[in-house]
Amino acid sequence: IHELTHTFVPGHGPEFWEWADRAPKAERAKGYLEAYQRFR
Repeated sequence: IHELTHTFVPGHGPEFWEWADRAPKAERAKGYLEAYQRFR
């Protein structure tokens, strides 16, 4: 979803996250990535 969103929204500003967060299970994916980053 991240890279797909970049095809029409450059950068990581609020508009980017607005679009990326529309994906199904976006919050679950964010949680996974946060935990992975914390415990690797």
